[in-house]
Amino acid sequence: MSARPFFRALALLLGLNLGLVCAAGDGPTRAEWLGGGFPNATRQFFRRDIIAPPALLKAVAHVASSGDVLIQLNGSELRSTNRLAEFDLTPLLQPGTNRLTLAVTGTNKAPHVAFRVELNRGLAGREWIVSDTNWLAGTDGKNWSPAKPFKPAAGDAEPFPPSAAFDAYNGWRLASGAGAATPPESIQTLPGFRVELI
Repeated sequence: MSARPFFRALALLLGLNLGLVCAAGDGPTRAEWLGGGFPNATRQFFRRDIIAPPALLKAVAHVASSGDVLIQLNGSELRSTNRLAEFDLTPLLQPGTNRLTLAVTGTNKAPHVAFRVELNRGLAGREWIVSDTNWLAGTDGKNWSPAKPFKPAAGDAEPFPPSAAFDAYNGWRLASGAGAATPPESIQTLPGFRVELI
């Protein structure tokens, strides 16, 4: 009897199978572009409360924007001047309700933004929070109204194209600065056994 099926089953149980939390059809809800409510404002704020699930392993956010973005989460700030950025929110999330605010600054026109975060609990599952009209929007960070969708140019209709997609395992490894998941050759095994990427 080959040892391979045994070790595949063991890897699955230990969470080493790279496809473990990426079942087919388990992808995120599509994020909407927000920013249509204040056409003359070059700085807009978007707000949403996030409830961190118990036993959270990792929270990775993707932000697409037409300008600079400042993320405020529980008093901490993260900045990006890139049009597509990724952030590890795990150390900033607290148990229970978390206040998330995005401040987006454009140059000479109203900015727009799209956002998604994966809250990953490993074997317990995952959930996605995306930008949609359930968010609040404003121009001063104090007065809020329901966020309005922004209709982008045809080429920007999908804020997170498939080429920017990430799986639950590699996605949170990327946020830690690694280029991929744990290299198989770095895992120590007993003599006569080896680890393969499957």
